[in-house]
Amino acid sequence: MFSSDRGGGARNLFWTAADGSGIPEQFTRSPNGQYANSWTRDGRLLAFTENSASPDIWTLQVDPMRPPEPFLHTPYKEDAAAFSPDGRWLAYQSNDAERVEIYVRPFPTGGGKWQVSTHGGVTPRWSPDGKELFYVADDAMMVASVTPGSTFQASAPRALFRHAQTWNYDGAVRFSVMPDGQHFLMLQPAGAPFQIHVTLNWAEELTARVSDK
Repeated sequence: MFSSDRGGGARNLFWTAADGSGIPEQFTRSPNGQYANSWTRDGRLLAFTENSASPDIWTLQVDPMRPPEPFLHTPYKEDAAAFSPDGRWLAYQSNDAERVEIYVRPFPTGGGKWQVSTHGGVTPRWSPDGKELFYVADDAMMVASVTPGSTFQASAPRALFRHAQTWNYDGAVRFSVMPDGQHFLMLQPAGAPFQIHVTLNWAEELTARVSDK
């Protein structure tokens, strides 16, 4: 599932075979931009963001097919939703505090919420076993340990590693956790690598070149 404006209007949801075969098919039609966020593990339910007055989180059941339903609709900006591996929890980012923070709500009820981040955070992603929740804060990958149970419990977050890229808060997902839960696939900003070239004895070289002419 991906977002595209190839339908001639706002960016809506399209889907296609993962192996690249076939022709992409438009899956939703809305005057508002829509952005795919996360599948449940069984592939039956998609969480996505729809930008109306402010970004809200919706869900779309594809097996059997049902119309999209709002999951979180508030005056604040909710984005970057991520289903837990067992499908019981939905992590997301929101600016309903003074800054964008990471929260978790039970799914599908949505009743109650737990704040995971402490000093801002974006793009939450779960470990494959559901026992850790990763997110980005400034230049650090953060992690909080999650205790399985009937209620959500998480440890205080800690920095896992730092990286050179500064992350903004637009909800775009720029990393993925590998199946072993120990490695990450991360996007690198486009552009040529930055290099510094130093020329030694440049005055002598310049004089020699002028003399040759």
